[in-house]
Amino acid sequence: MYCPNKPPFWRAARWDGVCLKSIHAERRKWLTLDDFRACLAYVQAQRASQAPFEVVMSGETFDLDQQRASDHVRSFEEAGATWWVEEGLGYTLEELRARIHRGPPKA
Repeated sequence: MYCPNKPPFWRAARWDGVCLKSIHAERRKWLTLDDFRACLAYVQAQRASQAPFEVVMSGETFDLDQQRASDHVRSFEEAGATWWVEEGLGYTLEELRARIHRGPPKA
């Protein structure tokens, strides 16, 4: 499991949220659910407060049908993500517009 450079995560733990970069810097691949859990566990271990804490995760659901997209995003939600940001890396404007028109993944 992977948790990147820890100082930014330690600092984020002191405030009201963290935004995880979706790409593993060394592997140049999407962070896995296990990577996400490891990073979030590190941040949560550093938190002194029980105040609400936002956790942003990003990724892509472009190539997934609606059910698989929903399942993918839900798995991160169940692991602690409170926000999902659709990346759209390398897609054309037309492809991004089509993804937007499809709407968010639905259960």
